Amino acid sequence: MTLARLKRALASFGVLMISLPHRLTALLIRLATGVEASIFGLWRRFVSLPALFSGSLAEILRRLDPRPLVMAAVAWLRSRLRRRRSTDSAADSHSNGTQRADSEDQRQIRAMWHTFVTLVRPPKLTTRTPGEIGRYAVDRGLPQRPVVYLTDLYRAIEYGRQSADTSRLQQARDALSTIRNQQEDDE
Repeated sequence: MTLARLKRALASFGVLMISLPHRLTALLIRLATGVEASIFGLWRRFVSLPALFSGSLAEILRRLDPRPLVMAAVAWLRSRLRRRRSTDSAADSHSNGTQRADSEDQRQIRAMWHTFVTLVRPPKLTTRTPGEIGRYAVDRGLPQRPVVYLTDLYRAIEYGRQSADTSRLQQARDALSTIRNQQEDDE
């Protein structure tokens, strides 16, 4: 190594040593500024965290709210009932008044049928026809004659649109009573 190179190396080293405190200070200032910005950003996030959760929670609760679904179902049901009423009132206007009495008897027979089905409790009810439900009840040991009568009457009312007079309605009540008594005796 020559003397000139040695002087340059010492001069560079001297400049480096002189600028070192300045560079270290600048580096520390940048680090402190970065840490301060990070802490401030973290603090803002912590402060806004409740608002973030309440907004998200409010959105989740809004999506889970069953009221819009229930309201839609009620509106659908009302429209079906209105349509049925308009059909029934049109039929009433064409008849001489017996339609109203018949529909009340039909409702009573349907109610008795539903009571009967509840007593029988057949498996896979949604895929059962009235005949299958009747056969299932007889197979379970319920009296055949009342079961067949109630099943046939329900079919006649539901599918054949036949009317039920008072005597048939009373016979259906008697049949259901016999079935209930047999059911209670078996239990």
